[in-house]
Order: sequence, then structure tokens, then C-alpha cells
Amino acid sequence: MRLLLLTLFALIPAALPAVEFFVSPSGNDDQPGTEIQPFASLEKARDAIRSLHQKSPDEVATVWLMTGVHQRKTTFDLTSADTLTTYRAKELGKAVLNAAIVVPTSAWKPVPTDSPRLDPAARGKVFQLSLDLLGVKHDKPFPDRFNDGGGLFDLYYGGEKQQISRWPNTLDTKMVRVLDKGIWSGQPKDKRGGVFEYAGDRPLRWKTASDAGQLWVAGFWRVPWDFQSVRVKTLDTEKRTISMAEPVTLGIGSKYAGPEGAGNEPWHALNLLEEIDIPGEWSVDFTTRTLYFWPPAELTGASIAISDLETSMVRMKDSSSITLRALSIEGGLGDGVEISGGKDCVVAGCRISRVGRNAVVLKEGLHHQALSNDLTILGHGGVIVSGGDRKTLTPCGHVVDNNHISNYALAKLNYSPGIGVGFSPTGMFAVGCRITHNRIHDSPHAGILYGGNDNLFELNEVYDVVKKTFDMGAFYTTHEWISGGNILRHNFVHHAPEATGFYLDDGDSGDLVEGNIAYRVGCGPFIGGGHDNIAKGNLSVDCGRGAHLDTRGVARGYDKDKALYKGLESIDAKSPTWSIRFPNLATIFGGKPELPTGSAIESTVAVNCESVLHFSGKKEELAAATLQNNFELTIEDMGFFNAAKLDFRMKPDAPVFAKVPGFKPIPFERIGLYTNELRPTVQERSPEFTTLKSPKWTTGKTKPNPIPKGK
Repeated sequence: MRLLLLTLFALIPAALPAVEFFVSPSGNDDQPGTEIQPFASLEKARDAIRSLHQKSPDEVATVWLMTGVHQRKTTFDLTSADTLTTYRAKELGKAVLNAAIVVPTSAWKPVPTDSPRLDPAARGKVFQLSLDLLGVKHDKPFPDRFNDGGGLFDLYYGGEKQQISRWPNTLDTKMVRVLDKGIWSGQPKDKRGGVFEYAGDRPLRWKTASDAGQLWVAGFWRVPWDFQSVRVKTLDTEKRTISMAEPVTLGIGSKYAGPEGAGNEPWHALNLLEEIDIPGEWSVDFTTRTLYFWPPAELTGASIAISDLETSMVRMKDSSSITLRALSIEGGLGDGVEISGGKDCVVAGCRISRVGRNAVVLKEGLHHQALSNDLTILGHGGVIVSGGDRKTLTPCGHVVDNNHISNYALAKLNYSPGIGVGFSPTGMFAVGCRITHNRIHDSPHAGILYGGNDNLFELNEVYDVVKKTFDMGAFYTTHEWISGGNILRHNFVHHAPEATGFYLDDGDSGDLVEGNIAYRVGCGPFIGGGHDNIAKGNLSVDCGRGAHLDTRGVARGYDKDKALYKGLESIDAKSPTWSIRFPNLATIFGGKPELPTGSAIESTVAVNCESVLHFSGKKEELAAATLQNNFELTIEDMGFFNAAKLDFRMKPDAPVFAKVPGFKPIPFERIGLYTNELRPTVQERSPEFTTLKSPKWTTGKTKPNPIPKGK
């Protein structure tokens, strides 16, 4: 595997090219583009290479970006006219493409201390500026309902994303009770927002904003994986009620607590001047187009910026053999790098941060790669991948390797993964992608979302995810019979107590989950009613459950599920392409689609878990699956090198290999990031994490205890 990836990496143009151009922040486009007389813009260098290729189409070119900030106001666009070119930093990581608007210190004016809307703690500390003076475009009112940043710009101080004002400041408050779920049958006359009763008198201070139609509340109104912000139509401070201007999906009130909710659903208010009460908070008055901000430190000499460019920073459409190498890309409100169509394009050794959507998008095309990048402070996800032909199972061959992805899903909390590969509910598919050696952490929701076919997920590390939601996996896929051939092998998931490690949800079928390690998560492999899912040789340590299997297809009527059958009808299951690879699809799982036919949990090892296996369903229904050689062992049986320091290498003579038939060594030393030319060092794993509560699904009577210190 490593040899193959190094071979792929070697394809990146690295030798001295026949043609070189130079671009500098202090350059001039009237110059020849040499190192001594560089261009000022990427567009000038691009156009020079296009002219070159008209005469010499096979000429390889390199554009060197000199050290400094290359300020961008528009997307850098590459098309089918662009090929055989590397855009790279002269010094590793020191050429910065930045689209953010720099806010001068002189633009800020103090808010009068007698302003009636200011919190007492904020008086004399809040400043304001006119967004018109800066030419900011994304300062329009929020939509009545949204699930991301609502189209508003991002604000940064010293490179750190600042928090739009909210109450409460960190955690959520809880409603008292649901008075009206709200409804929308699809007819305008039936469209009615929900109504709930709140506790306390804090909303008394929001009356001015509410009367102006500028009060929004946000929360998990029904299920813990659907976060939505909604404008308030009416705030009644006498009755302590809030009426929403729009209905939310399926109405407000917890799905798990009856039709009207439990009265403890989480929510908070946002973007209120009155709620700027700690340093770092800010809000926008949409009527006057004024930004209010309590800076976390002195304004004098501070670096303050606004991300306002909604399109991608770099966009390639039908380009071929284009490489971005060792660049820093930041300050956009859209995606960092978007590659669609074309072939053999590479993003390597780049740092992409402070973007409002995804860091890298690889969409369709062939053999695109994201290699050894650092991706952080992201509004949506890290690397989003799609492509290939599902009907013919023709692979796209995209590779995502050795990327460090962290602190993402800051604006869109749900379904913004560290890596997303053909996740079907989003309308994407992917065939034949390789996702290897990535480190993914620090997110409210999923680590890796996947779907499609024949994708390999190997030697990845995922931790500290599913921090604000639940019923989600570090690896997660859902609800497709035809999503077969995906392999999850030799991955390490840890310190995510609300997460399932490897979650094959609601009928998803045809995956292999082999030789993975789950530590301090809710469950290891989880087979939710699907077919032909094989989980074997997996290790769960300090988890709620070692592995799980259920027969939900009986209760949920998989034999009549329109969505599952629609997916099946989208391919020709009886053609050799499919029938040889997935023969059970042609017979619709032997006429028993409601049962987990062909699925198996084998050679599972559980150490200090509440249960080795967990089941849901009748015994005769579970008999459709195979369960064998699953054991609970002690930590001594495992022969770990040093589990207390997250070193789960196993000694060759460990008892586990004799006690558990079919359990094979897991190459723990190869999991995660590795060093190369673009990643000279890799930070060691730390055994200490702040998220150390017991994993989900423990009863409280026999909770897993932390593994003992090594002797």
C-alpha cells in the first residue's frame, strides 16, 4: 500500500521543468515573469502557459509562488485549456493565497457606553464598523430557516474564527414544553412554524431585535443529527413563548419523547447585540449593515479579517495534470480547492484553512489526488470525493492520503465530514476511491461518511468526533442495498464516546469491516439490518459494545421499502458486472430482504467492554446471519506494547492469536499519518483527552474502566 502511494506521489512533477514562471506579491504583470522580474498575478502566469501550450502542447511548466501573501479577490480558474503545470510555493507553506478582507484598525469605532442594548459586562468594550465601507457582500439577513452559516461572512481575529453572539454562550438551554409542533404538508396554507414555551426572563432583552424581525433561534429541534436555525415570528415575553416563522423538518419536539416532545429539547439564540457578553463575540445589524465586535485583545496592531468570497479559492474544471503544491490557501467563504472533471490533478502538501465550506472537493473526473495536506478551521468538511460509473462499476481512482483534517463542521454541524466519499443521501456516488493514512478529529458530527462501491478505507485514525450529536459513526454509511464492495480495514477509532466506530446503518449492505481497533467509543462494528456485511477480526477496547447486529428490516418493512428498491432498480443486478460480484442482489437476498442474510460477525475481540456482542431482534431472525468465534479477553491476553499510551501494537506471542480463531495481527504501527517530503514530522498521539466520559450504551452498572497503566 505505502509503496503504491509513494509511486503515485512520484508522478507529481518535481524535476526541474523546461519552463518556469514566477509570481510575487510585489511583482508586476508587465514584467516577463522571471525570478528577478516576477508576475503579480496567477492569471498572468496561467495565460503565459496557455500561450506556450498552443505551440508546444507537451511542455511541462512550473509556476513558483514567492513568499508572502498573494491577495485574492476572485476565484483562480483553470479549465480544459490548462494542463501539465505545477503551482508551488518557493518555500514550503510560505506562499499564501488569501481572499479575506483585511479590516483596518481605523475602521472601528467604540459603541457608546450608554447604548441600551449592550450587556453591562460589555460596556466600553464593544466596537462597531460599517460593512458598506469595506465592501462586504455577505451581510444580508439570514434566511427564515437554514442549517449552515446562513450566507453570512466569517470573522477572524489573529487567525482564529470568532463566535457569532449567542445565548447561552457555550451549552444550550432547554425548552419547557412544545405547544405546537408546526406543520407543512406542502401546501402554502398549511405552512405553520412551531411554538414552544421557554424558561426564565432572559428573552426580555431580545424584544427590540424580535420586533425588527431580527431574532433567530437554533437547535436540534427533533433529532440529534438535524441542526437548524429558524427566525422567530413572535416573541411573547408575558406567556414566555416563541413562535417560529418557518416549520422545521417533521416539526419541533424530540422524536424520542412522544409526538409533542419531552420539554427539554436544546436550543439557543444567535446574532444578538444584547448577547455580546464575552470577548470574541460579534453580531450584525442587518438593517444598518453594522458589525459589532468585542475583540478578545487589543485592536491596535491586531490582524482582523472577514471572509467574503463565496466561490472557491481555486477551481479546476476539466483540467488535466495540474498540481497545487505546498501552498497555503485561506480566507474564502466557499470551498478551498474545487476540482471537477478532468484527470490527474493533485493537491499536495497544502495548508487549507479558514474557509467557509469544504477544503478540497474532488468531483468526477479520473485519478485526482489529495496528498499530505493540513486542513483545518473549516465551515463544512475536509475532502469531499465523488466519481466513477456506478452502473458499470468503473472506478474513478481518486486518492486521499496522509491528510491531517481537524476542527471542521464549524458552520454546518451535520453531514459535514472530515472525508466524504459518495455519501448517497447527499446525492453523490463514488466508485473505486482509496482513502488511506488520514488523521481526522475535532468535529461535532461524523469522521468519514461514505457510500458508493469498491472504495477502500485503510489505516486511517479518527477521534474526538460526534461531539455535539449522537446516533452517528466515526465511519458511517446508510440505507443502500447496492452500496457493496467497500472495505474498512485497519483503521483506529478512539476517544469518541457518543460515536459508533463503524456504523453500517439502516439496511446498508455489502461491506467488509476487518481488523479495525475501536477504543472508548460506543460500539465497534454496527450492522443495522443490512445484508452481506462481514465484520471480522475487529478489536474493541473500553467500549460499550464490542459489535452489534439487528433485524430492523423486519419492523421497518425492507421487503416494501421504496427507497431500497429504487436503488436496486437503478442498476442491472442480473448483468455479469453485478451478478458476479454481488450475486445476492439478483435474488433480492434469497427472497428475504427484511432479514440480515449473508451478514457475519466473526473473530471479534472485546476487552473491558460491557458486552462482546449486542443483538436486537428475534432469535429466528438473527439466524439469517453468522456469528462465530467472538470472545471477551483480558488486557493481558492482548499483549499490547503499551495500551496506556495508546500503543496497541500486539506482541507476536500474544495469547489472543491462539485463543481467537481467525484473529490476525493488526498493523497498528502503520495507522495514521506518515512522514515524507511534504510532511517532515508527525505529531505523536497523546493518551490524554478531555472527552473521557464513559462510552454510550453502558448501563452504569458495569461501565468500562480506563485500561490499567502499563507495568
